[in-house]
Amino acid sequence: MQMSEYDDLLHSAALKFVAEMSGLKGDLKKYTGVFFDKLAREVFSGREEMFGRAEFNKLLIKIEGFVDELIDKLSDKVIVAALKHMQLLSCEIRDARRIDEVAEELFRTVKDPAEHYRLVQRARELEARIEAMKKAMGEYESHVKEFLARDEKYRVLVALGEAGGGSYSDLAEKLHVSKAKLMRYVKELEEAGLVEVERSKSPHLVRVKSVPWRLNLNLGENGD
Repeated sequence: MQMSEYDDLLHSAALKFVAEMSGLKGDLKKYTGVFFDKLAREVFSGREEMFGRAEFNKLLIKIEGFVDELIDKLSDKVIVAALKHMQLLSCEIRDARRIDEVAEELFRTVKDPAEHYRLVQRARELEARIEAMKKAMGEYESHVKEFLARDEKYRVLVALGEAGGGSYSDLAEKLHVSKAKLMRYVKELEEAGLVEVERSKSPHLVRVKSVPWRLNLNLGENGD
């Protein structure tokens, strides 16, 4: 293997390894934070007027900061040691006397790019999860629609959900039911808060207000 190819492979492996270790370090810090929050709640539980509470809180914060700093130092040492062994195991060491220095230099070189790489990978994972969620929600929607469509009244709601709205006459013709029966179904659906009827226009326009097959995830966006 040419030395330039070796350098590229080592750099790529180091970048991905550092990115993974950064993620693990972040998870460990989160766990540490959760632990100290839980500890504070347990210590102060039922002791609203506990003497020295503020001082004890400050102590916990200092200890948590010390643990975080220790995690940073230890993880950096582990990473540098691992990079050193990558070079040792590759059997392509240029200068064995500088292996520690080279490992530290490699770590400094890939540290920032590794963080960017980790964020990009995380974004891709989230996108994949969102797509999987959309697919599952689509399957759920289809299943509920199919189930509801067995009932003549709810076929009105399914039709409205697909068309967005319609007049009594249009809906009755589309669903092959009498206009009187359709109006009774719409009234029941309106009372259930599933549809709304705009009576200020002629003919009256029926629109979907809410549908039972669409999950409300409360993501801060308006939707039916």
